[in-house]
Amino acid sequence: MKNKIFIFIDVVAKKNRLQAEAIINAGWEPHFFVTLFNPGAESFLEEKGKQELLEARFLKRLKQIRSHFKKNKDTIHHIEVYPGGRFSFLYVLLAKQYHVPVICVERGDLLYYHGQGYPRAVRFSMWFCYRYSDVVWYREPYMKPLLEKLNKNLFFIHNAVQRNPDADNPSPSNKDITFLWLNRVIPERRYD
Repeated sequence: MKNKIFIFIDVVAKKNRLQAEAIINAGWEPHFFVTLFNPGAESFLEEKGKQELLEARFLKRLKQIRSHFKKNKDTIHHIEVYPGGRFSFLYVLLAKQYHVPVICVERGDLLYYHGQGYPRAVRFSMWFCYRYSDVVWYREPYMKPLLEKLNKNLFFIHNAVQRNPDADNPSPSNKDITFLWLNRVIPERRYD
């Protein structure tokens, strides 16, 4: 049974609690691979999820991640990659080797990529993630034209929806939303 989701992220923060709970409630097991270990996250991951600190050096990280893919190849549903890391391409490459679907989660790094705000190695890694992921989730409509140059399998994920204090009268803005990428829950969207 393919019940594991590998998520490659910097740190598991409070905002990821909703993400982890949604994954667990759907019957999957989140496995967060992080560059900064957050002991506080263990309380909401409980026994159905975990976080693991990634090795700092490239070859050690390659060995670590390859071992996880090899050991779990028949149980990984998909991986989620946040492309802003210099080693993010590695996760996509290994997922392709083991025939595991890849979701690239665009969280705002695209503008730094496009404006060459990152070093060349990071921009290459980001390009690789955008180009070779099976699906790219993006959260801002203006990113679509930039992403279409890299990948045609785009899926818009609302970053935030308007909070409506009147539960009997649902807001039309969230009426047709079937999935919300739980990056943040805020009372109002500040577009500026």
